[in-house]
Amino acid sequence: MKAHVYILQSSKGKLYIGATGSLNAMIVRHNSGAAHSTKRLGIPLKLITSLPCTDIVEVKREETHYKFRKNSKNVRASH
Repeated sequence: MKAHVYILQSSKGKLYIGATGSLNAMIVRHNSGAAHSTKRLGIPLKLITSLPCTDIVEVKREETHYKFRKNSKNVRASH
């Protein structure tokens, strides 16, 4: 399974960290307003970075790592 951990930035400057098996489809979903988790952040959302992962264990580990360091200065400095 190929999956990605990704970081999006909203038009308001807020960051969102997520994980998916289909990066392009998920970005479209977020920008269409269909994703409940990012509706309140402001559209459009821009992909800041993505990290390809080989399996679900790695995806969850990396997603947790980035969410733990969520403040924007730490997230950007760590990637």
